[in-house]
Amino acid sequence: MTVYGHLKNYFQARRKMLADSWQMFRENLKYNASIRSSKDPDKLCYMILREAHTLEKGMSLREPRQGFGKQKAEHLMERMEEYAGRYGYNPAVSNALSILEGYLQFSRESGENMDMLSERFRNLLEKFGNPDYPRTDCTIVMEEFKTGSFEDVILGRHSCRYFKKKEVGVEVINKALELASHTPSACNRQAWRTHVFSEEACAKLLEWQGGCRGFEDEPAACILVTADRKAFLHYEMFQPYIDGGMYAMNLINCLQSLSLATIPLSCGFHSDKLAALRGFGIPANEVPIVIIGLGYPEDKVRVAASIRKQISETNTFH
Repeated sequence: MTVYGHLKNYFQARRKMLADSWQMFRENLKYNASIRSSKDPDKLCYMILREAHTLEKGMSLREPRQGFGKQKAEHLMERMEEYAGRYGYNPAVSNALSILEGYLQFSRESGENMDMLSERFRNLLEKFGNPDYPRTDCTIVMEEFKTGSFEDVILGRHSCRYFKKKEVGVEVINKALELASHTPSACNRQAWRTHVFSEEACAKLLEWQGGCRGFEDEPAACILVTADRKAFLHYEMFQPYIDGGMYAMNLINCLQSLSLATIPLSCGFHSDKLAALRGFGIPANEVPIVIIGLGYPEDKVRVAASIRKQISETNTFH
């Protein structure tokens, strides 16, 4: 190809990437849940589910602080009261109702006075028309860590927030990495990368992540999954996240199959925070996908057991 041909391709690629970036910006302004969430029932519902999960997380810690989460519960009820007033009852919010009910019971059993919040919850149910929503324990005690069939692995996996004080051998981690390496990838580029942190380095990375306050020192190790941007073309801006996400889920299941408990921790942050990963030795060409905290589970582990949506809510046959 001539120099002119190379330059033409170069500038065409730049133009198309800029056009795609502008289109993505416009779509994010319209659909992102941070913007005008109250005006859109789907956005508001997703925000409710997200905030309800913070109460679940608190209940699944090794030693939850008595009275934790009251302000979060009040704020969640405000969101749900707004939803009830604007849109009425939707089965999609039933998970949050179940979590709130479980949180109130959990707090009462720990000796906390929840009379005011309980009254507000009863009023909230009335605003929703006293629906018959699914009741379930927000947290369950895992006494048996199932790792047999593939179905056992999938159904038995829950995010774990406390672990045995036991080192995880390199050979076990390598085995999981080897199994996960069979993940499908776009055009077989296998652009995923993994960075294993243990001991103090693990705790520092989890402290940076910020979503595991109160249990940063629990995991025996953690694995940061990234994807190499150099592997993808100008029209594949999202492919690193797709390939990296598929690999990360496979790796979580592989760790589970080897009797290791895990907790995936998001890396969905603004660029200024992500830039700090350079201090952990992560190259700038790698985009972070997720941090996987891992370790051997205690004999009995309390974990969040969220209600799963019915596939009729999430699937469309075409």
